[in-house]
Amino acid sequence: MYLNETRKQTLHHLLSGGGRAHAEKYFPELRRMAVISQSFALVSMLLVWAFIPHVNTLDMGALLYTLAGIVLAIGINVGARAIWVLKLGGAAGMCAIACGFRLLAEAAGQAEFWMQPVGVFMVLLAAPIFNGCALYLLVAAAVWLILSYGHFPLDPAMAHAAWANLLIAYSMLFGLVLNISFNLLRLRDFRAREALTRLAYQDGLTGLNNRRRFTELTQQLQQQRQPMYFLMVDIDNFKKINDTLGHDAGDVVLVKTAHIIADACGGHLCGRLGGEEFGIVYLGDRRAVCQFAASLVDAVYLAFNPAQAVSISVGIAELACDTELAHSYRVADASLYQAKHQGKNRYVIA
Repeated sequence: MYLNETRKQTLHHLLSGGGRAHAEKYFPELRRMAVISQSFALVSMLLVWAFIPHVNTLDMGALLYTLAGIVLAIGINVGARAIWVLKLGGAAGMCAIACGFRLLAEAAGQAEFWMQPVGVFMVLLAAPIFNGCALYLLVAAAVWLILSYGHFPLDPAMAHAAWANLLIAYSMLFGLVLNISFNLLRLRDFRAREALTRLAYQDGLTGLNNRRRFTELTQQLQQQRQPMYFLMVDIDNFKKINDTLGHDAGDVVLVKTAHIIADACGGHLCGRLGGEEFGIVYLGDRRAVCQFAASLVDAVYLAFNPAQAVSISVGIAELACDTELAHSYRVADASLYQAKHQGKNRYVIA
């Protein structure tokens, strides 16, 4: 199931460029490559224009419009803040560049000869720009259509017609391979970064936020300046569970308890602080947090087999915006100690 889902995600990425998170991650790189590639093509076009032998046959009006379109496309890419704008600027720029090279090739004479290397150059130049092979193939086809319309694909009766047509097909195929290769490199890098992020911020056993991430998010919540409470949750008699049933059974209890906490929290922050201790930041007033803690204690107790006798104790402390987090930790820990001392399977609020 996971493998099939991974393959679907990979296919979606290759076709359309992936999801929003991936697009945002590689947006600066794609924009930089688009601007550099199109600027290079513009400079190449200007050099061809400077050395063209039959400049008097050139349609200057059409060429100036084309140059303006290329400059506009580069400007769109430079100022782009969304991926769809970048795709629009990239596609428009490549089509405008193709129009410019066609005008120059026709003015130079023997357009059929010049269109082939120019087409290959442009199709390969566009390969790294587009994050998704569907749009790349569309742009590559548009480039060849602009360059070849009226010139080739050649009449099959003409000499070397098959080679010219084969060149078009192979250039698009090779460009597609390059485009897919660039996209796969980005995808692998994206997944590697995601994995590193999970290792840095996620508890490996339970999947909850680890202590580091939980602390960072708690400090961010404190800036909201609204009523909130810190809950320190501890599994009762956990050492006994490990000693009598084994560490594998202890891990099962940890994971199941973590899932119950995550489900109960909903939109509230939760994480594993270490060992059998969990932390929760509840946004609400004193009455609401007491009701939440009571329901959480009952949920854990009822979720396990009565023979296992798994329960939790909860210590609660107010989490003020102007109070250090360490202070709330100490107060909640003291409340947790009281809950343990009073018989466990309960909560105590400071």
